[in-house]
Amino acid sequence: IASKEGQRVREAVIRDDQQLLVQEMGDNGFPYASATPILVPDTVLSLAALRWQIKRNHAAFFHVTHVEGESRVKHRHVFRQLEYSVGDVWSQKKLDDTQKQIFSLGVFSVVSVSALLGQGQPDSIPVRVFLKDAPRFSSRFGVGYGHEDRLRAFVELQLLRFPGGISRVVFNARYSFIEPVNVSLKFIQPAFPFKSGNLQLNPYFILQNEPAYELERFGGEVGILHRIGNYLSSNVTLFAEKI
Repeated sequence: IASKEGQRVREAVIRDDQQLLVQEMGDNGFPYASATPILVPDTVLSLAALRWQIKRNHAAFFHVTHVEGESRVKHRHVFRQLEYSVGDVWSQKKLDDTQKQIFSLGVFSVVSVSALLGQGQPDSIPVRVFLKDAPRFSSRFGVGYGHEDRLRAFVELQLLRFPGGISRVVFNARYSFIEPVNVSLKFIQPAFPFKSGNLQLNPYFILQNEPAYELERFGGEVGILHRIGNYLSSNVTLFAEKI
């Protein structure tokens, strides 16, 4: 906690420490825990003692998960992303990580994962997952001008749940003076071969128009992207190209 001996008493710091203590207990099986700060002032020495009254209350475990909302995605894809199982010790962090995992599938515009506290036994907490599908079709396009590329333009089309499930395809086409043709079709299968991985297949064709030569490139890539954390990922890619 941030409150240390010798520091000035600040309400904001104590409040942050209170939230931290409750969160720590909530991540270790005690979602009903409370932490109450008690200040004992000494007006003679202008000091104050800080004591914490902590109550863990009931220990709790994960119960069943209910999936609700406006979604055509089969529930089995959602259940694969859960960071917990029925009977596991309760952890708010696992609940938060589950929400991130489900949203990373890329097919939902809204993902909400919440505990149904007060429903059923206090030591067995069900979970509610609310979903809303993202628009199945989306597009982006742009036009610009540069000294070397001259007129340049691009268009990107994305189709979710194609051909089904949680997969998607992305068509990308670009034009410039140097590359009059640059087209690719990327197929993405989230949660493969494991729930934090993505399989990507990407055939492409590029026509390059350099001052001294003209070059045609046709090839494809097969890759697996692995999310390690919020800011770190790794990938392995195999590619073949004919020039």
